[in-house]
Amino acid sequence: MKYGSVVVLRLLPEWLALDRATRGEKASRMFAIAANYQGEVEVSWFDADALGSGYTDWVLCRFDSLDRYHAMWEELRDLEFFSHPYAEIVQVLLGLNDGYQRYEAGEL
Repeated sequence: MKYGSVVVLRLLPEWLALDRATRGEKASRMFAIAANYQGEVEVSWFDADALGSGYTDWVLCRFDSLDRYHAMWEELRDLEFFSHPYAEIVQVLLGLNDGYQRYEAGEL
């Protein structure tokens, strides 16, 4: 995979006020969208409430096509999870895998 991103999230109190079954149902919609991009965008979700400060979760994405990555996030942001909102995107870190090595090799 050529690119990687870390999408830093903050889950809001409204999310935690939902019972676990409801949260699971709403989260399953997000995971279904991510699954639709399987093979194009690799997605891993990390829970960080007890480990970080200013954020509660982060999502690691690896992909070759910025267009497909962007399309996935457009779909995700249309969900109630972000539009209600139950969560907000705090920061997005984006990078090119082995960018300096690819540059030195004349690939960029």
